[in-house]
Amino acid sequence: MSDWSVVRDRIRQRLEELSLTANATSERAGIDRSILRKFMNESVKELREHNLKAIAKGLRVSPQWLLGETDDKGEGDEGFQPNQVDVPILGIVESGAYRPLDWFDQADLGYVHNGYDPNFQGEIQFAFVVRGDQMDRAGISDGDEIICVNPWDVAVQVGDGDWVVVESKSSAGDTRELTVKELHILRDQIELLPRSSSKMHKTVTLPLNADLNQGPTRIIGVVTSVVRRKPVKMGARSSLRQMFERMTREDENKEGNRPSAMGVLTGLAAVMACQMLSCSSPWSTQLVARQLHEYPSLMLVF
Repeated sequence: MSDWSVVRDRIRQRLEELSLTANATSERAGIDRSILRKFMNESVKELREHNLKAIAKGLRVSPQWLLGETDDKGEGDEGFQPNQVDVPILGIVESGAYRPLDWFDQADLGYVHNGYDPNFQGEIQFAFVVRGDQMDRAGISDGDEIICVNPWDVAVQVGDGDWVVVESKSSAGDTRELTVKELHILRDQIELLPRSSSKMHKTVTLPLNADLNQGPTRIIGVVTSVVRRKPVKMGARSSLRQMFERMTREDENKEGNRPSAMGVLTGLAAVMACQMLSCSSPWSTQLVARQLHEYPSLMLVF
């Protein structure tokens, strides 16, 4: 007979390690939010087997660990076993959260299943979990996972407009904050901008000669792709993206290489639809931004 108090304690432990809420875990597990909430507040005394397995998967541990049958989080027949396309999660990007330098070394954050970005084959890839709304206007939401590569690898070449993971150390140097921002290299300075709907997040301004590799504020990852928190139907996702990319590319190939206003409006509509389905890409967002720069009057659409 299972000791369900042990299961609750281990779920709480894992939620804290991953900085997850019960609701976010339920979404990852693909179960109704009320199931985990009622179990944790003991309105429901025990979990059905299929719900236990789903929660274990959402927390990236084995059901056996949740039940207290083993102290190894990954052991057991149902445990998560990484493969060549699973990307290890190295930390949590969260504005204002300063943690000890070795905090993430001691935390087992698991992997992004099938998160490997094929566009960067041969590069070491790693991931971070996003917390908060620091990049919500760029389509990166709370709970999303960002896949990154080393920005100082000669094959990567970090550049203007890239989304980057920024490490900022405290004045004492014993804690650090990890955030995700958009890099802008200007004529006289470097800006690391949040793309947020909240005014709480501030732009970091650095001199052009700042050491972004070893300085107190440095870039430790370049974002190559985003794994959305909420699953979508692949058919709708693929068709919308293909429609947008086809129409905008056809439009760019017209005389003078200048897209038409109708093409921009169509592209904007597609991007908005993709964002509602949590499937927008940095490529599509940057292309529309470029088009709006040529047709500023289209901002009146909003």
